[in-house]
Amino acid sequence: MGISLRTYREEYEALRQASAVKGPCLIGGSVILAQYPFISSGSQVFPSDRQYYAPRLSGSPLNLNQTLFAGDLDQLIQQSDSHIEENTYFTYPLLRPSASKTARGLIILLHGLNEKDWLKYLPWAQRLVELTGRAVLLFPLAFHINRAAPA
Repeated sequence: MGISLRTYREEYEALRQASAVKGPCLIGGSVILAQYPFISSGSQVFPSDRQYYAPRLSGSPLNLNQTLFAGDLDQLIQQSDSHIEENTYFTYPLLRPSASKTARGLIILLHGLNEKDWLKYLPWAQRLVELTGRAVLLFPLAFHINRAAPA
C-alpha cells in the first residue's frame, strides 16, 4: 500500500458522496461501499397501541396512556414503537475489498449513542478494510444512526 496524498478531509468528502449513491460505489480504488436494506421482524415484541403485556410483572398489562410530560414531548414519547417505520426497516452500509468477491472475514462496527449518521465512521471503516482485507459492516443500535428522529 502506497502513501496517499489525499487528506483525511478529501477522503471524508469522497466517502460522504459515495454513501449517497444508491448502488455499490468504488472508493479509494480498493474498497466498495454499498447500502443494504434491513427488515426486522422484531416489531412483534414492541408495545403496540396503548397497552403491553408484561409476563414478568405477573402478567399485568403496562398502561402506556399515562402522561409523562406536557405537550408535544409526551406525544412523541407515547408513540408506540411498533408504529415507527425506522424500527422495522432501515439501511446499513457495508464496505468490502474490491479485489475479490469474498472478504477474509467481517468486522462489525457499532457506534456511540450520540451519533446521527455514519459519516465520521466511514473513513475508519475504509481503513479497516484496506488494512485487514475484511469487510466492515456498520450496523445501528436501536433509535440511533439514520433511525433517530430528524433534528
